[in-house]
Amino acid sequence: MRSQNRNVTDMKRCLQLIPRGGLANRLRAINSGFGFAVDLDVNFSITWMARPECNCRFSDLFEPITGVATKSFRRVQSRILDFSYDMRLPCLFNGRLFLDNDVMSGKSGYEQLSISIAEHDVTVRTTCDFFPGKGDFSWLTLNTHLEREVERVVSGFGENTIGVHIRRGDNTKSIQYSPLEEFIALLGDEVSRDDKVQFY
Repeated sequence: MRSQNRNVTDMKRCLQLIPRGGLANRLRAINSGFGFAVDLDVNFSITWMARPECNCRFSDLFEPITGVATKSFRRVQSRILDFSYDMRLPCLFNGRLFLDNDVMSGKSGYEQLSISIAEHDVTVRTTCDFFPGKGDFSWLTLNTHLEREVERVVSGFGENTIGVHIRRGDNTKSIQYSPLEEFIALLGDEVSRDDKVQFY
């Protein structure tokens, strides 16, 4: 709920989102930020940092979002120089409230953000889905080059095409509890049912 004692002529509060993690985590966070901003009628901006886990610019993937300011910063090798590593200091200088992943991942993250945005401009840095009203991503459009590439790949799919994501790298639980042998066995089961099955 927005504060009742603000002057109606005041400018809208601003939510600056810094989505973190891999692409899926970032999309989840952006979808939440977009839905939150529309629901509470606040200005919304995205600060996109190229990091090892998602080393590209926002514009490399998507068209601009109407009404949403987006800034992209390339990856800086030195963490001393890379201010994307911690945005608390810039928030101190510009008077924004800073909420990190440890807040937004909790059960009260949405409530705390809703209360805070009534009195402050807020910067949120998170990997989380923090808005309970799930969006359908209809506001997000692939850039033209990437859309053509997706269409090229999908055009080769048969009637029975199964997407497979074998997660490795940073997820130790996936490695421990989902060994490659289990994936291979499941894929083999699909082949035994339909020898024309395709895997992507």
